[in-house]
Amino acid sequence: MQEEIPDVEMLILYGSYARGNYVDYDQRTEFGVRTYFMSDYDMMVVLKTYRSVTRTLERVEERYRDHRHPTTVTPIQFITETIGNLNKAIDKGHYFYTDIKKEGIMLYDSGRYQLAESRKLNFAEIKAWAEEYFKERFGRANSFLRDAKYA
Repeated sequence: MQEEIPDVEMLILYGSYARGNYVDYDQRTEFGVRTYFMSDYDMMVVLKTYRSVTRTLERVEERYRDHRHPTTVTPIQFITETIGNLNKAIDKGHYFYTDIKKEGIMLYDSGRYQLAESRKLNFAEIKAWAEEYFKERFGRANSFLRDAKYA
């Protein structure tokens, strides 16, 4: 990946594969409908500065899939983040990022940066974070409700 994205600082595997509770393949019938499920590889690509690497990550995933049988290939879910935003989110106690730091497996580290230390938030910080989260989600919920009424 370093050849494809020279400014990648870290590559972190997180989610079910990092925790060890992934599902290789699950097939069942629910309510008369056959369903299939398999866990994906959740990968965080940490960059020095923001830039779009979507096309590059699509090529990386295509190269990965080229060498596997199409029906059994484990999908990859990439997310990108800058080291500054990642460390700010860890410092603010954002659960998604602190879980990645706690449970994730570092697959590549350039050694140029360190991840922030998680810290216990005070009540005012917890309240501000909760209000910000609520405001964002409530806005999305209202938008969904408007769309549902229109439909």
